[in-house]
Amino acid sequence: MKDLGTLAKKYLFPALVIITGLYLVFMGIIPDSETGISQNSSFLIGGLTILVLGILILLFVMDIIKSRKIQIALYLALLLPLCFLLTNALYSSINNTIYAFSDSNLLVTSRLDYYWQDSMWTRLYNSTRDSIDSWDVINA
Repeated sequence: MKDLGTLAKKYLFPALVIITGLYLVFMGIIPDSETGISQNSSFLIGGLTILVLGILILLFVMDIIKSRKIQIALYLALLLPLCFLLTNALYSSINNTIYAFSDSNLLVTSRLDYYWQDSMWTRLYNSTRDSIDSWDVINA
């Protein structure tokens, strides 16, 4: 029973990461059954990144990859390009959103709200445990 607990602790995290990665990859590949719309390529790349990470963690936990230099080389060779692709997709998405926002005729007005509440009692007995100190809120 002790060996089962050790195995569960050792392999649970890599298994969860791999299952999550597989789920995201399948979501990225298979279109929605109701709408027929599929996810964009950035979603698929994100799922692949998580799947590769889970596989690498599993290989390290199983001691198939023992050398620290090989571990670092695999991280750099496999995960770094995927992270660069995701970063580029995120930057492009933000850039496109800002461009679309600047092209619109939307009027933006700033606003500042301030509210102050004096100290008060929660019940009519006015004991110290029923006292609420004064407080304020600022919303911007």
